[in-house]
Amino acid sequence: MKNQNSSLEGVRGAAAFVVMLYHAGVPFPTAIRHGYLAVDLFFVLSGFVICSAYGASLSSGAQIGTFVVRRFGRLWPVHIATTILFYAVANVVTMLSTGTLAGLPPLSHVAALATMTQGLNLFPDMIGTKVNWSASDEFYVYLVFAALCFLLRGKARLVAFGVLAMLGYAIAVAASIVRHDCLRTGDCLAALNCSFGWARCIAGFFVGALVAEFKNVLAMRVMSRRIPQLLAFAATLLFMSYSNVLGLAFAAPLVFGAFVASLACDSGPIAKFFHERPFQYLGRISYSLYLGHAVVAPLYAVAVTATSSPLVNFAAIAAFFAASVVLAHLLNRFVETPCRQYFYGLSSVRVRSPSSSPSSVSQ
Repeated sequence: MKNQNSSLEGVRGAAAFVVMLYHAGVPFPTAIRHGYLAVDLFFVLSGFVICSAYGASLSSGAQIGTFVVRRFGRLWPVHIATTILFYAVANVVTMLSTGTLAGLPPLSHVAALATMTQGLNLFPDMIGTKVNWSASDEFYVYLVFAALCFLLRGKARLVAFGVLAMLGYAIAVAASIVRHDCLRTGDCLAALNCSFGWARCIAGFFVGALVAEFKNVLAMRVMSRRIPQLLAFAATLLFMSYSNVLGLAFAAPLVFGAFVASLACDSGPIAKFFHERPFQYLGRISYSLYLGHAVVAPLYAVAVTATSSPLVNFAAIAAFFAASVVLAHLLNRFVETPCRQYFYGLSSVRVRSPSSSPSSVSQ
C-alpha cells in the first residue's frame, strides 16, 4: 500500500471548511465569498487520488467490481444519513415557524436520492441537502473512469482523459455563459449545481487524473520544489479572491490542477503546513463535514434571520460551526468509517486475491 499523501488530506479538509464558511455567509476575506469553487478543488483532488490509487489495477477488469463497491460504500451511506437528517430538521424548522410539517419529498426525489442520480440534470432545482449533487456526479464519473481504464491503455487512455476534461470544461463554460449569463452577474460555475454540475465534475476529475498520470515527469516534479510550490499556493489564494473578475472562475481546473501537482510529492513548505493536526482532522472528517453542515444550515438560517444583532449573528455563526463539526465527527465515527470498512470487506470477497486499495489520500 502506498504512503498516504497527508498534505492532500489536509487540503481536502481545508476545502470542506471553506465551503462551510461560504454557506454561512461569513464576512471574511474575499476568498471565502467565492468558496463555492472549493468544490472544483474536490473534483481535481478526487481525480488525482483515484487515478493514483486505481488506474493500474482497473486495467485488467478483475478489480472493477471491487472498485465500484468501494466507491459506493464510500459515498452512499453518509449521503443517505445526511439526507434523512436534513428532511427531519427541515420538518422541525417548518413546524416551529408555521405550525405545519413540510412533509416528505415526492417519490421521484426519493428515487433519485436513493440512487444518487440527483445531480444528473433530472430536476430543475437542487433536491435533498443542496450540496449532495457533487457526490452524485462523482460516483458516476468514477464509473466512466473505471470503464476507460479497462478499455484503453497508454496514450489512448491519456487522450481520452484529455478529451473528457476539455469536453466537460467546454460544457460548463457554455452553460455558465449562455444559460446563466455569468459574465454579467458574476460567480461563474456557481449556478451549475443542479443543471450542469456534472460537467464541472468531469472537467476537474480528469484534470486531476492527468496530473496523476504525469506526476513522475520532470516538469511535474519541479512543481514540488519550494518556490514553485509557494507560487502555486499564492496563485490559488489570489484566484479564490478574484475569481469573479471577467470569468476568471473558469480557470478553476487549471489553477487547482497546478496546486495539486505541487503537493504530489507530499514535501515542501506548503505540504508541511497542511500536515498540521487541525487540517489532518478536518481532512479525516471532510466528507461528513461537507454533507453534514447542510443538515445544520436550516437551523442556522432561522437564527440569523430572526435578529439583526451583530452579537447574536456571531453567536449563531459560532454555533453553526460547532454543530457542523460535531455532527461531522459523529457521522464519521458511526456511519462513514464503519460503512466504509463493511463495504471494503464486502468487496474483498468478490475476488479470490483482493489487493488492498492503494490510496494517496484516505478515500
